[in-house]
Amino acid sequence: MCEADFYQLLKREFLEEVEGMYGKIGAIFNAKGLAAHGQEYHCEATVVPFSPYYTAGRGKDVKVAAKIAKNTWDKDEGAASHCNRTFHRGIVAFVAICVVVFNSVPEDRMLTF
Repeated sequence: MCEADFYQLLKREFLEEVEGMYGKIGAIFNAKGLAAHGQEYHCEATVVPFSPYYTAGRGKDVKVAAKIAKNTWDKDEGAASHCNRTFHRGIVAFVAICVVVFNSVPEDRMLTF
């Protein structure tokens, strides 16, 4: 799992570096809420809009994101999360997804940037 800021994930060089170290990124969890729709990245990842602070949709978002994360990891692919600019919502999304998928945060998924 890679936690990065929005600007890092938009750079082809950053994505290539991450994929070179850890393998293909299969999913990007975009914790920008509705602003995530239409965002394009320089990789073939599934983009998952996710609103960790939007209480009316958060429960559904976490379940959908967790299912996609688990499927991605089962294929031995990586996942990345981010928010608008900085790191706060991306980390909240990362922790929420891991808690649902694993009922904890496993050590082998704690490699963050």
